[in-house]
Amino acid sequence: MDMKHEYHEGPTPSKSFELVALGVREIYVFYADGVGESRLKIPCAKAGTGRNMNTVARLAAMAGGL
Repeated sequence: MDMKHEYHEGPTPSKSFELVALGVREIYVFYADGVGESRLKIPCAKAGTGRNMNTVARLAAMAGGL
């Protein structure tokens, strides 16, 4: 799997950054200061949906109980 990491200097350069990892069909993004503070643009992500990993974990747990 190819990995791509981006660094973005924001209001507090020591904390404000994003880490981006590319999967086969996924784009994983870690927002150090939260998505609301990010200026990161991912043009190819417009065709998909975003999910918080906490939400993904809860949905997986719910699906496991079926």
